[in-house]
Amino acid sequence: MKAEIISFLNSANDIGDNKWEFEVKSMPIVQELNELIALKSPGKSKFKTKTDSAGKVTLHVDSYNFLKTEFGI
Repeated sequence: MKAEIISFLNSANDIGDNKWEFEVKSMPIVQELNELIALKSPGKSKFKTKTDSAGKVTLHVDSYNFLKTEFGI
């Protein structure tokens, strides 16, 4: 699971406005990461479904940096 999460985090695209976009192939990964954010850094934003784009989510840069640190990326 850790390798899948790292691969998912590495697939991010910077879409500007301090947001990163991810293509979701596995919702359990997104749910797991949202739980990790809520547990270890509750003030940070979680993944949000991107409007008008099926299968994509966005994440604020602060949360993305937190997750990269957590997974040693």
